[in-house]
Amino acid sequence: TGGKGGWSMSHCHRHTWEIADGTCRECGFGFCAGCLVHTGGGDQRCVPCALAVAGVRRSRQPKLGWRQRRQLAKLAG
Repeated sequence: TGGKGGWSMSHCHRHTWEIADGTCRECGFGFCAGCLVHTGGGDQRCVPCALAVAGVRRSRQPKLGWRQRRQLAKLAG
């Protein structure tokens, strides 16, 4: 179900207009099929988390876009 402003937890964390196809094993955010990387053992990770697990990047937390920050601020009141 949608939140205020039509935002929903069932949508991709990065592409808010896309339906989430799965959840990242590391950060727990929902992502569309284009954002998920299938790793060994059937795990799914978003690209930032997959890169962090592989040792390519330090940060695992995907950054929030300006729309997501605005929507979360509205939800927080």
